[in-house]
Amino acid sequence: MTRPVVIVMFVLSALSLLRPMLQDIREHHGIKAMLSNFGRPRLSTDNLFPAALLCLFLVMLWMSISWPFEAKVVPTIVGVGAVISWGLSLANDIFSVGHGEDVAGLAEKAKAVVTQKIHMDIASKTAHLPGQVILVRGFLFFGWMVAFLFSMAVIGLIPTVPIFVIAYMRLEGPEKWRHAALMAAVMTTLIYVVFDQLLNIPWPPTLLGTSFPVFKFIPSV
Repeated sequence: MTRPVVIVMFVLSALSLLRPMLQDIREHHGIKAMLSNFGRPRLSTDNLFPAALLCLFLVMLWMSISWPFEAKVVPTIVGVGAVISWGLSLANDIFSVGHGEDVAGLAEKAKAVVTQKIHMDIASKTAHLPGQVILVRGFLFFGWMVAFLFSMAVIGLIPTVPIFVIAYMRLEGPEKWRHAALMAAVMTTLIYVVFDQLLNIPWPPTLLGTSFPVFKFIPSV
């Protein structure tokens, strides 16, 4: 926790996860106004995304309970902050008096959530697209993430990164082979240096490493 790299990554993670709560506070012009603006609960499809993320963070915290202390201290701190942030944001969406208006259609609601809650520091370039297209693209990207997690459980994070980057850039781009290979090399090297060498993270066991221990010489397998 005292290493500069760990501190910087911790601060960046905290800021990104606390963003929804900070946005709600700005919208209500202060914490006091936000907490005093609660009314009867109003459930809508807008609540599905923050609810799913909240469940994801809770599952991640539960899975990290058995980890060694050195491995789980940062994920636990960030996870608890994420649960608090997204929990307050979800409660504000459900109970806030100003969040009860209906939005026409699931696709438009998803578009509103993307625009208001998870829009980061880049300019939005999806305003011209219909909500249905944005929703389909979101599910497609979610499928890529599921495939990434599945591959990580089978062969480990570091071998997964180049495969995922090349496959995504070639199939979704499609980018040229040299561009995809260069990006894969950069990302793999960055992850190896930061997480394996600097942070010295103990990697969780993988299916490949458990079934064939000879492959454990590969980092993260």
